[in-house]
Amino acid sequence: MNASVLCPGPGLVMYDDTRGPYDLTVGVNRAAGFTDCDLWVMLDARTFSMTAPRGRPVVICSADQWKIVLGAHPEAAALAHLDHTRFPFSKAPVGWHTKGLTVAIVAAYLRGARRIDCFGVDWTGLADWDGYHVASQKRSAKRWDAEKDLYGDLVDLLVNGDEHCVIRRVSSGKCQVAGKA
Repeated sequence: MNASVLCPGPGLVMYDDTRGPYDLTVGVNRAAGFTDCDLWVMLDARTFSMTAPRGRPVVICSADQWKIVLGAHPEAAALAHLDHTRFPFSKAPVGWHTKGLTVAIVAAYLRGARRIDCFGVDWTGLADWDGYHVASQKRSAKRWDAEKDLYGDLVDLLVNGDEHCVIRRVSSGKCQVAGKA
C-alpha cells in the first residue's frame, strides 16, 4: 500500500495526488485542509478550530484532546476518532507520539503502508503552505533538529526492520529516500 503524509510546511504545494497513486492520505494539522485526507493527525485541540478539513477524515489525537474538541465542537462527534497513545507500536523511538509527522507515519505504517511519501516536511522558519506563521510556535533550529532526529530514528527503525518499507521526504524539488523497496 502507498501512503502520502501531508505536513503544512511550504513544500506541501509540491503534492500532487495524481503522482501516487496513494491508497491512503494522512493530513497533519492544517494540511488536512489542503486535500481530502483519510486520516487527520492533530495532536492538540486548538488545531481543530483552525482547520477546515476536506472530506471526513478519521481524527487522530489523544483521548484527552478529543474530549476538549468535543466540548468546544459538538459537531465533531460525527467524525471517527483514534487515540494514537493506544497504537500497538511499542518498538518506536521514545517521543514518537509527540509530533504529528511521526504519528502520521506510524498510523500509515500500521494501516499497511510500506511506501510512504512525506510532503511539506521542510523544517524551516518559513510560513506554511497557507501563509500561517506565529512566532510563539518557537520554530527554531533547535526544534527542527530535534524533530529531524526523531523522524530519522523512526524512519531507520521502520526501513531497517521491514525490507519492503520505503519512506521518502519530498521537499523543494528534492526527494530523500530511505529504504530498500
